[in-house]
Amino acid sequence: MNKRARFRHEFLLILLLSAGLAATAVLTPIARADTITVTTSDDEINGDGDCSLREAVIAANTDTAVDACAAGAGDDIISVPPGTYLLTLAGAGEDAAQTATWTSLLT
Repeated sequence: MNKRARFRHEFLLILLLSAGLAATAVLTPIARADTITVTTSDDEINGDGDCSLREAVIAANTDTAVDACAAGAGDDIISVPPGTYLLTLAGAGEDAAQTATWTSLLT
C-alpha cells in the first residue's frame, strides 16, 4: 500500500471515529437534578395542592410528580424551609416512604 492510500485509510478511520463520538455526545441524555420544594410541614400523601416532605421524598425517589411536588430526575435536591417536620404516618415493613415515624428539625 502506498503512502497516499495509507493516508486516505487513516484519514477515513479518524473521520469515522470522530463522527461516532460526536453522535454519541449528541444522543446521550444528560442526567440533571431537579429541585423539589416543600411547601407544607404537614405529614401527608394526598392531592390537596401542596408539597409535603414525604411527598417530596416520594417524588425524588420515583421521578414522578406527587401532589404539587415536581417530578424528580436522577439526583434531586429537596428544598425544605426552616421549621419542624414531624412525620407521623404509622406503619412498618415498607421501603417507599409511605409510612414510618421520625422527626426532622430544620432551622
